[in-house]
Amino acid sequence: MRGARMLESLDRRLLRDETAATATEYAVMLALVLMVILSTVSLFGQSVSNMFTNIQTEIAGSVQQ
Repeated sequence: MRGARMLESLDRRLLRDETAATATEYAVMLALVLMVILSTVSLFGQSVSNMFTNIQTEIAGSVQQ
């Protein structure tokens, strides 16, 4: 009988404790944010690189003249 009460008490505490659920929610949100960042970088990365290369070429050309 005492063991059953202890299990019931443990069950109630586990059901009330939302710390792990909150941590899991934050982990999922972080994963989604990272996916968006990585997608954006991979999508626009080459265009930005080309833009800076063009700027560098223009600056180098204007300095030589």
